[in-house]
Amino acid sequence: MSKFWSTGSSSSSSSSSLYFSSDDEDDDDNSSTNSTKSLISTAVDDPDLAWEQLGEQQSFLPPPTIISTSNEIKRECEPKAHTRIACISDTHGAHRSFFVPPCDILIHGGDFTNTGEPCVVEDLSDYFGDLLSHNNHVSQQQQQQPPRVKHGIVCIAGNHELTFQPDHYEKAHDKFHPPKRGGRLDDQKARGALTNCTYLQDSSCQIEDTNIYGSPWTPEYHCWAFNLPRTDLGRVWDNIPDDTDVLITHGPPLGRGDPHSRGIKSSARLGCVDLLQQVQQRIQPRLHVFGHVHSGYGVTFDGTTLFVNASAVSNDFAPRNPCIVVDLPKDGISPAVVVYPVCDLNEEEILDWFRRNEYHQVLFYLEDTLPRLRGDDVVKTKDVPFMDLVDRLRMHRDRDGREELCRALLHLRADSYG
Repeated sequence: MSKFWSTGSSSSSSSSSLYFSSDDEDDDDNSSTNSTKSLISTAVDDPDLAWEQLGEQQSFLPPPTIISTSNEIKRECEPKAHTRIACISDTHGAHRSFFVPPCDILIHGGDFTNTGEPCVVEDLSDYFGDLLSHNNHVSQQQQQQPPRVKHGIVCIAGNHELTFQPDHYEKAHDKFHPPKRGGRLDDQKARGALTNCTYLQDSSCQIEDTNIYGSPWTPEYHCWAFNLPRTDLGRVWDNIPDDTDVLITHGPPLGRGDPHSRGIKSSARLGCVDLLQQVQQRIQPRLHVFGHVHSGYGVTFDGTTLFVNASAVSNDFAPRNPCIVVDLPKDGISPAVVVYPVCDLNEEEILDWFRRNEYHQVLFYLEDTLPRLRGDDVVKTKDVPFMDLVDRLRMHRDRDGREELCRALLHLRADSYG
């Protein structure tokens, strides 16, 4: 097992549907982020007020997209013109409920535990190891195929990784892990258990000539880890290098995948003002991956940066959202492209897939439903048709069957990428 653990020396280290459109989207606005160089807000500590000031200046453009099928002809002798990146975040210990498509790099945007449990970190590391080897989490018939992740896994912490910020955990462990709940966790063991990935904490790495920077910090909220007052976060973002191709932060920038699901008004925002300003005015990465706000899952594009909220669980922490897959051109200039799958299996092949992968509860409903389902009924380009299939298969009263259906849909979607 291997680990590359990289932490920066920034000042912050010492401190305690797949595509969604914003309500503010204007398809007629063809301006890029270059038109937002005057982007500035004095309301750093009030994201709602800041969004009122800045929202109209933002460009929400249709993201570049391509379709990838499982039956594409492979030309291994030809050099690829892109790096394929699978993005996931906020798995909260349920990582084995998710299926990673074949990719060059897997990015995890933090919150891989609930409160920093060492046992969860150990299992996550084993999961990462499986993805990097031939012993991946697909069917036995597919285990002789190449590893799901070819070149490496990059991971950051989130606010739930309490044991990954030892100075904060020293003060907060009684709140989260009191004696009556088992007591303090072994934070050193938790941090040491993270292997088979490159861990970034205000630091960079390079994979496939792609410069990747990761930071775990989010605006202050209760007593969670890696929290800072909104007015202090700008100093953290100052350390992000200008030549960053892929930026990973646990939290979103203002207005990009950050809706407050419990807000009184639909425009309520949770993102960081300073992060948005630095991303669009200075850093301008081609890809910005984050999570934290589960209700913000999806992608937006401003003409320069593809913003990906890769939160894997829903607001009620149910595993619902698939990896978001992105192709990053190797020319260093062209924008990142969202990759969508297509499943071209016929009726009998669909039944055979469910049978081979032992989804027997769902298979019972599939065999009893006419007309039979085809691949394009089960794998939609831009979303997971969970409720549509629950209706079509009449699974409303079968809770266990519905859970198996959700898992199967995530599995088949991952298998449908070329």
